[in-house]
Amino acid sequence: MRSIGVVLGAVIALAACGSDGASSTSSTSGDVAVQDAWVRELAAGQTTAAAYATVVNGTDHEVTLVGATSPLTDDVTVHETTTGDDGTMSMGEPDGGVTIEAGASFVLEPGGAHVMLDGVDAADVVAPVEVTFVFDDGSETGLDVTADAEVRPLDDEP
Repeated sequence: MRSIGVVLGAVIALAACGSDGASSTSSTSGDVAVQDAWVRELAAGQTTAAAYATVVNGTDHEVTLVGATSPLTDDVTVHETTTGDDGTMSMGEPDGGVTIEAGASFVLEPGGAHVMLDGVDAADVVAPVEVTFVFDDGSETGLDVTADAEVRPLDDEP
């Protein structure tokens, strides 16, 4: 019975990481931009959402996405989806964050790296959803980029 609960929990969490689509919003801090931020609307009873975006590093040094915040919940983490040698998918926090090389872009997307928002009330997931992406840019204070993420319907296909 416990195994069924674990599998069901994983399925619900992965559902939060559904398919993607396109948007045209962008938020910038310095030379780091967060573009096309979005979250999928929640299914009935679901309390986990995922945020996606494209991070553009226009600096001459790498930056690392190390966290995120949102007014929706205090439980916000950067996750990545990995597939084990046996084909089993799992999610967890990447060791050290997600590094974006100088002059490069990185897509936070379903089935890959994304921002997890746990303990969310579905009634609060209305457009736009504010998400602040927290970067280690080598400075003492770090770098925060806040984006308004659009909310996409469950049936939105890429």
